[in-house]
Amino acid sequence: MPSNFLRQASPFTTSLPLFPFINPPQETLDMSISPWSTSWCESIPIGTSHTKFEFLSKFTTTFGIANSFSCGSLRQRRQVAAIEGLDAEGTSDTDDVLQGNWSWEFSLRADLPHFPTEPKSSLSGLHEWARDPLVFKTQEIVDGLKETIQQKSRKSPITITWSKLIETTCLQSFNPANLRKFLRIFWCLWYPNCPIIHKPSFDPKDASACLLVSMAIIGSCLSPDERDNEMAKGWFDAVEEMVFDDDWLDEDLGVATPFQDVTAESQRLQSLQAAYFVCLYQNWEGSDSSKARIRRHRYNTLIAVARSLQRTSATHQDFSLLNDESMFEWARFIGMETKIRFVIRACFSW
Repeated sequence: MPSNFLRQASPFTTSLPLFPFINPPQETLDMSISPWSTSWCESIPIGTSHTKFEFLSKFTTTFGIANSFSCGSLRQRRQVAAIEGLDAEGTSDTDDVLQGNWSWEFSLRADLPHFPTEPKSSLSGLHEWARDPLVFKTQEIVDGLKETIQQKSRKSPITITWSKLIETTCLQSFNPANLRKFLRIFWCLWYPNCPIIHKPSFDPKDASACLLVSMAIIGSCLSPDERDNEMAKGWFDAVEEMVFDDDWLDEDLGVATPFQDVTAESQRLQSLQAAYFVCLYQNWEGSDSSKARIRRHRYNTLIAVARSLQRTSATHQDFSLLNDESMFEWARFIGMETKIRFVIRACFSW
């Protein structure tokens, strides 16, 4: 049995009692409204400890993913962004970050390189990109955004028009080096809050362009470099439309397609994960109109399509019935566990 599949860390856990005062004064039960009546709050002894929900105060007084969730301090985010050895494809190094009680000791060493203050020249990396295995994903993302922007509807929230300058900007924004950096930040800083992807088996070269770009946007939102933050905001709406225009998010597809095909179900699950990340960054980082659109329309689509995953019953089989360990299917277990975690997170943790 896999014992270290995905570790979930939630900022919502609390062990405090909900009702510290079981027997309130009898006179406080009077529901009449009177300026001379004693309220329940006034009758509480001063020395009594009060239950506090600090996460509620944090959520209502802060803005942005980095400030609303446990994503590390600014210094910690700078050092994670600077460790180029923790690439998107490697898991052994980043696993050290996620082990134990979310320790940051590894990133606070004095010998770590400083976060660069000047961006690399866009021309200096062209030759490196040509041989980079992620260059094909960069091209997929650029092509997808180009098609989305050029074919936007009259009521589309996208305000930019595709041009050579926009194409160059898009290429620079999602070049292989940036994809690696943003994915590294995603895994180290956001992943413990929302472990709905099986990290050990994740390969960015095999992931869909929609999932990859949505993860990159989350990572760029958490980047300590304000230029990355501003870059991400410029692509918020275009990435949203690109993701939700995916054929796998068609509500009618679940009726017409029997999701017994493992490949087809995996592709739809990736599309749903991408849609969830879009809802996440728009809800916490987007404009007021974007937040309203996500809550009124996009999230409804996400839930409607997610229901198709439950037709095959999002439940593990009874492993006690397996007499032969060789009969255990890791790929099936990973797919089912990922599905279960997504359904729980998307449907009950919004």
